Amino acid sequence: MTVGAAASLVLTVSPGLVVPNSAAASTVRPAANLRLQPIPDDDEDVATTGYRKRVRSAGHDRARARAQANQSFRDAVAPHRQALVAALAAADSSADRRAAKIAYGEAVLPAKIARKAALQAARIEYVEAVEQARIDFLTVRGADPQVVAAARYRQAVNTATAEYRAAVTDAQATFRIQSAPIRIVKRHASGSGEAGNSLGASAESLRLATADITGVFRSRVSSARATYQAKISIARKILGTSLAT
Repeated sequence: MTVGAAASLVLTVSPGLVVPNSAAASTVRPAANLRLQPIPDDDEDVATTGYRKRVRSAGHDRARARAQANQSFRDAVAPHRQALVAALAAADSSADRRAAKIAYGEAVLPAKIARKAALQAARIEYVEAVEQARIDFLTVRGADPQVVAAARYRQAVNTATAEYRAAVTDAQATFRIQSAPIRIVKRHASGSGEAGNSLGASAESLRLATADITGVFRSRVSSARATYQAKISIARKILGTSLAT
């Protein structure tokens, strides 16, 4: 079996500029000529049960991590939400209400970012656990070495994809934090109807600052993309070596 044929067992992800394709999580199906070797029924039952148990455990761990991230987010946001309600109740004009909402949005931004980071970390741990469980399962069942090699390639692809998504999320978080002051200035100017006068000569400096922050974001995404592609390239080489032996 060629490297291309074995690699086709896993749908390779093309990460694009920012958001990677999630199709890398598709199920691997060994080729017809690479069936599992027959083993005693008792051993097969033990292997299957162990595999399913590990997958369920990984799912439960991820669910707990997600629940904790959501609860931490709610706890962090609660005081700001109460402050927003009070500010809206005391507001005398639409401008005051707009200012209160802007302040709330910026106040809860760190909590939103922390939640996303926690969810991405939980996803990476889940992918790593499930993919390793699959490889161990195939090995115990006496799968053809080429099938195991394809499973390891799949593991590398899915793990690299999860790590790429986490890196992009982190870059987006940094961009939002660094650009927050600029957004506040623009929103207040827009809300007061004095965008032209209030920004005035500073409009160019704001534009340049935004361009600098955007440049850093694009650079980080580009770096994450290059890292992803390098990992996939290495995985392909390892797969090719495994199939050649």
